[in-house]
Amino acid sequence: MTLNTAQYKLLRGVSLFLFVFVAFLMASFTQAQLEEDRVAFVIGNANYSGSAKLDNPTNDANAISDELKKLGFETHLFQNMKVEDVPALQKKLQERLKKNTRLVFYYAGHGVQIESKNYLLPINASFKNIEGLASQSLYLGEVLQTIEKASPRLSIVVLDACRDNPFGSDKSNALSKMGLARVDPPSSTVIFYATRPGGTASDGNGKNGLFTQSLLTELKKPQVTLEVIFRRVSTAVYSASKGDQEPWIEGVIREEFVVNHGDQRTPSIEKPVIQVATDTSAPIRQQTPQPVPQLLAVASDVGSNPLNATRSFTYAQALENIQKDEKLGKTEDRNTYACARDGCITYKNLSRSLAEASVLDDLKKKLAQVSEGDVTICQFDLSSHQCVHHALEFTVYNPFMLFMPKSEIRGVKLITPEVSNSGGLIFKSDVMGGTGKSSVSCTIQDSKLEFQNERIDLTFPRFGCMGVMPSTVKVAFDVLLWNQETLELLVSWRINMISWMAYGSGNGIAKLKLPTKI
Repeated sequence: MTLNTAQYKLLRGVSLFLFVFVAFLMASFTQAQLEEDRVAFVIGNANYSGSAKLDNPTNDANAISDELKKLGFETHLFQNMKVEDVPALQKKLQERLKKNTRLVFYYAGHGVQIESKNYLLPINASFKNIEGLASQSLYLGEVLQTIEKASPRLSIVVLDACRDNPFGSDKSNALSKMGLARVDPPSSTVIFYATRPGGTASDGNGKNGLFTQSLLTELKKPQVTLEVIFRRVSTAVYSASKGDQEPWIEGVIREEFVVNHGDQRTPSIEKPVIQVATDTSAPIRQQTPQPVPQLLAVASDVGSNPLNATRSFTYAQALENIQKDEKLGKTEDRNTYACARDGCITYKNLSRSLAEASVLDDLKKKLAQVSEGDVTICQFDLSSHQCVHHALEFTVYNPFMLFMPKSEIRGVKLITPEVSNSGGLIFKSDVMGGTGKSSVSCTIQDSKLEFQNERIDLTFPRFGCMGVMPSTVKVAFDVLLWNQETLELLVSWRINMISWMAYGSGNGIAKLKLPTKI
């Protein structure tokens, strides 16, 4: 059938209309999905009996719930939760989580650790003794297990607990360790503590606790990523408490998540006032500090010289301090150092200044110098301050054949590195390894170098290796030193591999030099 001009124009118009209509429906459906993905479980426990009673957790929970509602979260609010309410909460959480969910789990109230396990206490839990207290409480490990099983897109666990000792002055019933214990969260889950492990959090002098008040302030600011929110809250709380309370983060955020989209046409950027307390964790043997470039210039209200507010070290001193920590087997609360030329400071002090836009921009400029190419790697000797071998060696054991060959990570290549909005590096990578003359190539997606408020994270997830038996490979890197001038990283590394016929392991200190465009 041949169409005349009028029929052709009509058919084309109808087709265009249907295309636009279908596209509109799809866009609306996608937007609805994005909005439905946000869910929050908010708990505020204040009405404890006797001296354990708190003033602000219910206020905190109400305020957080209201703010998250404004930001598009479906909120489930639990006020003054009792022991008998715990199973219903756990069931609701289990039923509600989906693969594409972005979850906020917020708790304000008493929390304790018993045998290094964390428990969130209902208001009618017995404080007479710690025996049986675990069975009356909401076990944080079970919450994390529920999250891990559901595998939501992103989970943010916020714990404004440890406000004081719920057991009072009775030493016989006191817990062996106060505060909450460190937890290894599931993948795509980050835990934001109101205070560092073993510490206590302020209940505040006003309507809200110190931590939650700072969090509410940052949630109201549009176009800010989650990492930046955490960093700003940590800085504000540390400064307001004069160093007595220091928020803590566990876990890695694998996406650029903006909580408050606000008016995307006019994003708000504010510069907070940064104050840094003196770090006294390591000795100074040199009276005159070395000059430190702009990126390491920590914001301070102490004179014009930023180093007046913090201790500085030579590069050699920083390495010696790292060596001492390694000899002591210190894995928690050890310092990471940020260096430029021969001047170093603790990364804790630098990180607090990253809440300031200008300092964050300086970091992004440095990271923008990283190019696609080969990473220079070597095993590093802390005693001689020298590279001893340009590969990372580990041992592979075969329990059936009883041989133990040496294997190596021989090279790492960065692919398409990009600077994230929060001041980090996202890249793909190829890893070359092998035993003897044999070689194995591994392609890794979603590798990241992230600058957190307490540490620098270097992660290589999702290993896919060709030419080897099916195996599980886990490689962990703890950054000990970041050199902004040379773009070098000193890391503590460990590797574990297991398959049906072999397993392997290794660890040590390594230096990684990133390729640059210059």
